Amino acid sequence: MRQVLVTMFTAVLIGNSMGCGGKGGPTAPSSPSPSPTPTKPELPGASGRPSVESKQPLSPSEKLVGKWERKNAPKGEEEVMEFMKDGKVIIGPVSKKEDALKGKYKIEGNKLTIILDEGKDEIKDESTILKLTDTELIYALEGSKNPRTYTRVK
Repeated sequence: MRQVLVTMFTAVLIGNSMGCGGKGGPTAPSSPSPSPTPTKPELPGASGRPSVESKQPLSPSEKLVGKWERKNAPKGEEEVMEFMKDGKVIIGPVSKKEDALKGKYKIEGNKLTIILDEGKDEIKDESTILKLTDTELIYALEGSKNPRTYTRVK
């Protein structure tokens, strides 16, 4: 009797390890299950849904988009800069929008290049970004030792 129980227990163990079995003892053999295919680890947010853990930091170009106002500007030099997603920029005095200049910009590393349309001429302004956060932009014009500070308006 003991030999029969050992044989049945062994059959159940073998059946369960092969994906067969169930309650009450050995079952008929089933077709072998396909070998598991290796899978890539799922990246956070890979399901297409936003994930708090997978929130990517904004690139400098993305952070720059918006309206910025110069802080501590000398009287009469107050200005606003507005950077658009499409690479366009508008720069002008706070008080007179009609005096604003339009142009384009690009960022490469920490270099900000602004090219403004001035009638038949273009004004090219290159500067180094010293600090860029969600709320503050500090840059120095090429050849200048006095950085300019801007805060985000919108």
